[in-house]
This record gives sequence, C-alpha cells and structure tokens, in this order.
Amino acid sequence: MDSEAERSGRVAYSFPAGTFDLQHTQGNLCLASEDGSTTYVGLRLQWVRLFEMVRHLHVVLGAAASGPISLADTWERPDFTLFPGTGCLYDLESAAEIKWHHLASAIAVVDDHGHQQTASIQFFDRQGRGCLKLMLTNFSDLDAFDRLIKKHAVPFDSGVEPEEPLCSGCKPAAKAADAELVRRLWRDAARSRPDDHLPGLSRFKRREALPLVGADLAWDCQGMVVMRALEIATAQSIPLRCAVNNQGVFLPAPFTPTHWHPCEAGQTFFSPFSQLTLRHNREPWEAWATRHSSWPIQSRLTLEIYDDDGLLCSTLTPAQEASDIQVHAWNSVLKSHRQM
Repeated sequence: MDSEAERSGRVAYSFPAGTFDLQHTQGNLCLASEDGSTTYVGLRLQWVRLFEMVRHLHVVLGAAASGPISLADTWERPDFTLFPGTGCLYDLESAAEIKWHHLASAIAVVDDHGHQQTASIQFFDRQGRGCLKLMLTNFSDLDAFDRLIKKHAVPFDSGVEPEEPLCSGCKPAAKAADAELVRRLWRDAARSRPDDHLPGLSRFKRREALPLVGADLAWDCQGMVVMRALEIATAQSIPLRCAVNNQGVFLPAPFTPTHWHPCEAGQTFFSPFSQLTLRHNREPWEAWATRHSSWPIQSRLTLEIYDDDGLLCSTLTPAQEASDIQVHAWNSVLKSHRQM
C-alpha cells in the first residue's frame, strides 16, 4: 500500500468519545444495546451501490474470520468492481472478493469503550454469521461515513430483501475421481487461488482431493503447526501471503509479522498494516501442508486450514520475496508436524 497512511505511520481505528452519534443522525432508525454501549442501524441491501460508497471512506481496515484464523488488512479507497455473471465484486488492488450473492444483511455500528469509540460496517451471510467488518481508521473520511449511512439506512423491520444473485445454483459434486486425474489437475490448480473446489472437476471439493494427490504434495499436519509456523515467521521476519475465505468474502493480505501478543480471542500477530489472530476456536478444524510440484524439493509449502465440513478457511504461504533461508525455515516446521 503506497498511501498517506503508509507515509504517515500507524493506522489506528479508535476515536475520542463523541466522534460518532448515530442516535442524533438516524434516531428513528437507530437501535441500541441494553447497556447503551453499542448503537447500530440497518443498511439497504444494494450491494453494488453500497460498495461504491465504501470507496469514498478512504482508508478502512477490512477484517474477516473463518475457522481458527481472523485476518485484517488496511485498504485504501477499495475499488470493488462487479464482474457480471459471477455474483462477486472484486478489488484488483487487494485481490479481495465480496461474494455478495451469499450476503443477507449489513449494519453500521458504533461501539463506545469508555473514552474511545470505534465505528464499522458489518456484513452477515444468510445463516447470520459475520463475514466482513470494515472499520474506520484515523485516515477515514468521517463525512463520507455519515453520507453512506444517510443514503442506505433502513428500518430493521422494513422487510427489504437482498438483491438477487447473478449466478445459477451449484452443480452437483463429483462422485469420484481417480488419483491420476486429481494429481494432474492439482498441478494445473497452481495457477489459480485456493478455493473450496478443485478446478477442472465439477464441484469436486479441494479437501477431498488432498489424500489423492500423493504424500509428496499434500499431508495432514498436527494442530499446533499453525501456532508454530507463525512463531517462526515472526522470529525470522518471513514475508507471507495470507488469506481468509468464508461464505461472504475472500480476503488476502501481505503479512510480515513483527511481534505477537495474547488477546481475549487468542494470539494476535502484528505487521505494520495487517494483523492475524489465531483464535481460541472450539469448532473442529484441520491443517494440511501442500505444494503443487515435487520439484524443486524446496518449493514453498502452503498451510491450508479446513473446517469440519471440508471447506477451505485460510491459507498461509511464504511470499515470492522470501529468501531461501526463510522458505527452508517455514517448510521445516510444516514437515516436522506431519501426522503419522
């Protein structure tokens, strides 16, 4: 990110108390928690128009969670473009995707924390799970936030339905695939980003393919591998490419951890403009180490995390600029945690 925020230093997302007052600007539409610490207002479900206005917020912190990982990245004037027929909005700068055909609701939220406030726009899927949070920062345009709310605020009981998706229903899953075919397609899949399904087979789950590609290309890892890999990345300043994938968003971020600290949710690892939390997640998940070529043997290994339904939650891999020594350190961790 080459921006005012990058040149000026730390991006912060808390404000002095009294900066925001949803009760004053949207009193008839605004709701509050029982203790009054949180106020919120529903937003009109016009996803394309809403994300067009998000661009004018200037610098926001985009955060998403899936499985044991939550990831946040600083976005400057994100320019989400609708690709017809896909049901997705894409930001070419960050490579983030908004899978808006899975979204069901959005709200603007202001939280009071004593002498500080935070403000955000939050998006939820059709099961009511949080998909994406856009937090205002000290480089955000607060007037643009006010205009967005005034433009899109609606009563919570308005009964407004989400926009209809542009894509058709999912195709049935493949019933079977032999190892030779999966292994060939696995090499081709290196050209695309990791997704829930393996490209080339109709709706064949990526997780189902992993045991078929061969032990030299994919293996199941022990649960502590994620924490250990992040600790090594922090100690050796390994530049990573990380991503979180959930029902409503694919959020990638460059991430070179500089330090970590325990928090209420788990362990948070920090880089200058992004942060990653390994959460105390009670839901079952598993981690796999993968690569797309067995030669050269020192090719970068990717850590892939899946939930109990076999859906891809997160990926972590050394960035292209990582040195051979850094790649070796990262690979060694993933190899040492191979399940026997």
